[in-house]
This record gives sequence, structure tokens and C-alpha cells, in this order.
Amino acid sequence: MIITKRNYNKVLEKTSNYNLQLSEEFLEMLNKANIKNLNLISVGNSISAGYSKCDEITPFLMRSNIYKLSDNIDYYSYARVRRNEELNIFKWYSNNVTNETISKLNIDDILVKEGKYAQNKWNDQTLEDYKNLSNGQNIGFKDLNINGNNIIIYNGLTGVFTNALRKGNTQDKLKLFKSLKQDLQNFKLVLTQFYIDNPHTQVYVCGLPNIMGTGIISFLDSTIKQICDYFPNVVFLPGTIRNSFFYLEGQKEFDVHYSVPEYIDLWNNITNSINDNYISNKLKLSLLKELTEYSLEVEKESTVSKGDEQQVYKLINETIEKHSSLFVANNINMNKTLEETAKYYNDNYLSTFACTPRDKVLRKLKDTNKR
Repeated sequence: MIITKRNYNKVLEKTSNYNLQLSEEFLEMLNKANIKNLNLISVGNSISAGYSKCDEITPFLMRSNIYKLSDNIDYYSYARVRRNEELNIFKWYSNNVTNETISKLNIDDILVKEGKYAQNKWNDQTLEDYKNLSNGQNIGFKDLNINGNNIIIYNGLTGVFTNALRKGNTQDKLKLFKSLKQDLQNFKLVLTQFYIDNPHTQVYVCGLPNIMGTGIISFLDSTIKQICDYFPNVVFLPGTIRNSFFYLEGQKEFDVHYSVPEYIDLWNNITNSINDNYISNKLKLSLLKELTEYSLEVEKESTVSKGDEQQVYKLINETIEKHSSLFVANNINMNKTLEETAKYYNDNYLSTFACTPRDKVLRKLKDTNKR
């Protein structure tokens, strides 16, 4: 639904009520699974920073009821309103930039952007929220990923696009698709590094805003999803419909950022996706990590060996047993998870699992799936 001035309050109430329900379900899932010390991390562009030209400005993570309901989760943001091209995001990660540094840059970004508009959408409390977002813990981006139990929410791939449209000359606009291709390559680099450094980190990538429901820029979503599908720890979800036109001081303006109810609608998509995938992904990622490490250990002794089949069976059994209570507690069927694990294992066998007995691993996953 496209949100207008007429239906704004009605949609806000509906989406907010649903967000409360989904947030409670998410926290209940964590509680049943006895999952503690979870980091919820926002990464990427101005949407992941929570910016809006047309409506209230609030840090992205604070827009969800999860933030309001739980003190047992730590919240971090590595997202900027400006200068948020994928190459810059990759640099933030590689250089281990702290969330405090990003927070300061974000405040500067907001003051610069808002100085151009007649109606500022921020106040002193807004700036204080950005300062206090991470519960006072100042941690480097890479360090947090390596050492934490993490869920990353990623909105990106708009930096080059918007720069070309707003700031670029004719030549830049003509090279837009070449620039987008480079941005997509850098996006893949970011996801690769996340996975290499911590194969247990779960990443939820949001599609591009669906402007007026036309798909005018979200046609790129299929390409983004293809990249996400390379990684077993990444889940793609569509962006939400965005009414990009609003009136400011009687002047019609364009904004690719979300309004408050649109942000909440996006959060509903995100929370739904996490609720559907989080427990399943924990098992899948654990199995794949164990098989990867076993293959590497066998390779040290012999590059042609496939290891000991009984040891591999034991490894699979113990990993499944370790996670089975999570599935039972949350009433989740394990079949789909084991199918996805087998598919990723088979598709990436030569590059990652070559010193494991392929047919036997696939048969073991299939037989376990039939129980």
C-alpha cells in the first residue's frame, strides 16, 4: 500500500501493532532457545541509519519494538546518511571503524543535510539517540563481527545510484550501470568478508525501496538476491513500497527514504524473516562450519583423502543433537534446513569440502531428514 497523508495514521497504527506482535515473537524465540549476548547490527546506507527527508529522523534500530522491549540485546550501527557507497562500507569494515566514529559522522551528516531544508526533522533528542545507540560500548566493526553472536541488517546499494542522479554530470549518468556493477562487486566483497571472519553471523539484506510500487530501482533486487544466494548465512528480503513524493512548505519534493509507517513496515518484513530463519540458520551454519574445518584438517594429512566416514557421521550427529532442542522449543521442522545444508554442501564441494566423503555426507543428511 502506498502511504499518503490521508491513510498515514491508519497505516501507522496497523503496522505498529503488527511490529509489536512480531517483536514479542522474536524475543520469545530467543528466550526459548536460551540465546543470550546477541548483537543486533545495522549496516549500510541512509536507510540503515534511519534517515528521512519527509518524516521523523530516528536511528534505524530504535524504530523497532525489539529495541523498546529488550535490554538483553546490544545494538550497534555502522551505517551513514552520506558517503555510504559499498566501497566505503568495505573500508569501514577493513579498517575496523568504531561505532562511535560512525555515530559522530552521522550526526554531522544530518546537520549538513538538514541545513538545506525549511523543516528540520530532528531535535536534540535525535542527536542524543545516535550518540547512545550502542549502550555506551565503543567497538570496531570487524572486532564486533569476529567476536560476537550477531544479526546484521543490511540496507545498501544506493550510494552510487543517488550520487550519479543528484551530483553527477552527464558523463557520470551515462556510466551509471557500470558504476552500479562495481557497487555490486563491492557488496559481494563485504558479504564475503563477513562470512570468512565469522561463519555464524547471520545477515539479512533488504531489497531496494519499491518507489510508488513501480519497481523503478528495485529491478536490481534479482541481482542482489543472486549475490546473497552465494552465502549460506545471508537471507534476502524485499524492500517496502515507498511513496517518494511529499509536500514541504507547499513545494513537491522527492525522497527515496521511508516515512515512519514505511520504516515500520520494513521492520515487519525483517522481523518476519528473522523469525522464520534464525534457528534454522544456526544449525545449517554450524554443520557447514564443522564440515569445512574437518575437510581442512584431513587436507593437512593428505589432499586426496576423504577422511573417516564414521568420524564425519559422529560430527553431523553431534551438531544436530546440539541444536535439536532449539527446533523442538520453537516447533520448527528440521527437514528444510537439512535440505538447504545438503544443497550448499554439494554446490560448493570442490572449493570448500573436497576432503570429506561427498556421497556419504549427502546420504547422511538425507537419511537424517527422513526421521
